[in-house]
Amino acid sequence: MIPVFFLYGLAFFLLGFAIFMQSRKGSDFRLSRYIVLLGLFGLLHSVNEWMDMFLLLGLDYWGQQAYKVIGIVRFFIGKISYVFLFLFGLSLLKSLYPKVKAIYYAILFAHIFMMTGLFVYGIARNFDAIWFLRTDYTARYFAAFPGAILSGIGIWLYKDADEIQDFKKDLLPIWFKSCAVLFWCYAILAGLIVKEGTFFPADIINTTTFKDMTGLPVQVFRAACAIGLSIFIVRILRLFEYERSRKLEKAYSEIVRISTDEQERIGRDIHDDLCQEITGIQLMAKAAENGLDPSMVAQKTAMTKIGEIAKIATNKARGMAKNLYPVEITERGLIHALTEYCFRVSEIHKVECTFLLSGTTDNIDHMISTHLFRIAQEAVNNAIRHGQATQVKVNLNLNNVILLSIEDNGTAADRHVSANEGMGMKIMKYRASIAGGIITTNHAADGGTIIEVKI
Repeated sequence: MIPVFFLYGLAFFLLGFAIFMQSRKGSDFRLSRYIVLLGLFGLLHSVNEWMDMFLLLGLDYWGQQAYKVIGIVRFFIGKISYVFLFLFGLSLLKSLYPKVKAIYYAILFAHIFMMTGLFVYGIARNFDAIWFLRTDYTARYFAAFPGAILSGIGIWLYKDADEIQDFKKDLLPIWFKSCAVLFWCYAILAGLIVKEGTFFPADIINTTTFKDMTGLPVQVFRAACAIGLSIFIVRILRLFEYERSRKLEKAYSEIVRISTDEQERIGRDIHDDLCQEITGIQLMAKAAENGLDPSMVAQKTAMTKIGEIAKIATNKARGMAKNLYPVEITERGLIHALTEYCFRVSEIHKVECTFLLSGTTDNIDHMISTHLFRIAQEAVNNAIRHGQATQVKVNLNLNNVILLSIEDNGTAADRHVSANEGMGMKIMKYRASIAGGIITTNHAADGGTIIEVKI
């Protein structure tokens, strides 16, 4: 029986350990507030079973006094663990059905009173064999059995809770159902099958009759239930990882939205405000030039130069505004927007940036077009700023699928971190996923980088 008790305890220890190791900080799930009770049950009950294992070594090994102390400690730890199991099931049901709140507190105080009474009763009887037996009956019938039943019901109902509907995965309902069934099996095995007694139902359903029927001690089946519960509880804990991923996805979505809105706002401000101011400087320089005396050649030349610089600055500012707020996407489509963008990049950064098109259909959804354009922007900027590229090719294939690729001749090794771990790459991946596609990064034959988005 020593291996059975060891595995029995180990299964519940791993269950409790997994619960306490699982990060639940910031979780909005009601389950996160109560599953710690199940974790306490697992850890305490594992200690109970391991102490049972130690007691199998016998009196000769421990001595009379140590044997009795271990037995008393084991007993109380085991019974307290059942109370935590009961509280978990009751708390989970209370969260699903708030109307039972009054019943919850009444039962909670009743169990506290029961455990206190059992301890006082044990002191009065000097923790004799009769006290052990009667207390075991009480704890199993009134804590272990209803606790496991309520836990199973709570887990079963929680799979349909509104708060997890958006997180439903293919196997998630199966994990909840399997866990609930195992709780109900454990309710029978640990709550109803007790040592043989002289009253009902202990005189009919007990460890002796169970072993006669199955040929195995009930602890073997309890251990099997414990192993199954630990497996499915660990599966259910993945729900918190799904929640964290969803929150991270929403955070990225908000970053992308804020980034896009801010870029467009700056683009409009540059176009509507800064460009007008620079144009005003150009006109004032022209007016000043015309107002000068013809003999003031040097001053006229200076005014002409100022006007030319202002004109160049206006064109650059308008180019920047278009990069930040590409109205061409809305007005003339993705193909024209990318064509204009590559031309502006060549003019502003003095690099060879070309746009190549395969297929002529530009009937692409505006949302997809916007995300593809932003991906191309980010990839080209990375190539120029981090890879020191002198040639960038933007290819758009619209024949069978939408395939956007950005290839450069920059130094891929110098921007490995930027491309794979930076926020820019993460946002590009997120934009690709929103557009319904995937993004890949590969090394080009000339040592540069190829970024592809396939929809």
